[in-house]
Amino acid sequence: MQTTVDGPGLGRIPAPLSRWSAIQPFLQDEGRWPRYRALLQRFGIRPSLVEEARPRAFFAEHPGSWFYPNDAQRVALTAALSERLGTDPWVMQFHNDTFRANGIKRFFARWQLYEGSGWSWLVRPVHRRAWQRRTYGSITLDGTAVDRLRRQFEGALEMLRQTPSPRQLWALLDRPQPDDVRQLLGPPRSRAAVRMLGQELERHDLDAARRPLQAGLDALREDPAPTWATLWQRINECFLNRPIASVDPLFGRFLLAIEDPEKMARELARGMPRPSNGGDAEAVPVAGFVTPEGEFRLVTYDLGRRRFLALRGGETRAIDWSEVRSAVEEGRSAGPSGMVEYLSMAALGILIVGDPGDGHTPFERRVDRLHREAIGHPFPWVSLRHSYTPGETGAYLDAFHPDYSTRTASALEAFFS
Repeated sequence: MQTTVDGPGLGRIPAPLSRWSAIQPFLQDEGRWPRYRALLQRFGIRPSLVEEARPRAFFAEHPGSWFYPNDAQRVALTAALSERLGTDPWVMQFHNDTFRANGIKRFFARWQLYEGSGWSWLVRPVHRRAWQRRTYGSITLDGTAVDRLRRQFEGALEMLRQTPSPRQLWALLDRPQPDDVRQLLGPPRSRAAVRMLGQELERHDLDAARRPLQAGLDALREDPAPTWATLWQRINECFLNRPIASVDPLFGRFLLAIEDPEKMARELARGMPRPSNGGDAEAVPVAGFVTPEGEFRLVTYDLGRRRFLALRGGETRAIDWSEVRSAVEEGRSAGPSGMVEYLSMAALGILIVGDPGDGHTPFERRVDRLHREAIGHPFPWVSLRHSYTPGETGAYLDAFHPDYSTRTASALEAFFS
């Protein structure tokens, strides 16, 4: 079974395990437990963190719009894997991570109602700037932020209700709308074009499509000041039809298992690429935490001066590791470094359900290489071989189209064949 793919200029790079049979060598290797204990000890982590328990399937994303068929497919694979493994699926979201609306994270802050309509930002530019150092769980929605979300959900719901009536749908699209709602619903059309659009939209399960949008409106009405995290937890639980938990307690457990943080920092520095942008080569990212005011702080270790630093923009201050541990006890931990998070999850037998493109970044390649050398298996990223991707078929209604169910069933059958 192929576990690497070719990449331009990258040589051989790891690819997620895309068949049930490819996971079996990892699952059936009972000798991996002592190897994991030895690996964790290298990083100054308490080896008793390793539990010889049943493996679990794990899916986690940032709070925000999961209105993409590929996210729903990943959760479907998580559920199917969990059924095979005999454990409950872990579907989670990050509360104590930093809000971002750029790069790949822009997909959590905007959405497209149907293929052919525009992409509409859920967040105004002023909020995207103001929230960029805040964590998802600390962003309280009020005023114009709530108005914008409510306006978009109400507009989308009205369109889905009017779809069966060409006359009412035409009247809705012909009506003046705020820019963000106009982007979402699509431009005014001729009566003939509206009739064709209505026929296409009616192929979707519109009753099911309305429920998550209504859940969002209900949450905004019932909670006078919801956070970004709690609002999207409620919406996405309805969209995916399953409960969603916070990943932060799990990552906090990993951080508390670190017995020698300086040893961990030195091990993380091994093989760490030197910064190409003139950054400090002596600074090793080791953890993150949230201030009582709700701002994210990256914690680094200064290899030369042998001290921990908390970063805020261009400012730094020396801190004691006990402050990082205290943040866990107060629910303000963002967990250890990504490397420690990944290795700790693998040591617990967690299968991370991702996208076919996972494993291709330099950091992910480093994780996979270390895992292969220490454990003897590819890192347990798992994905369907084919999935939807945002921007290709990433519209909200795609997840309620009959083709989606057919494609998902076919992809799952191929995975377990």
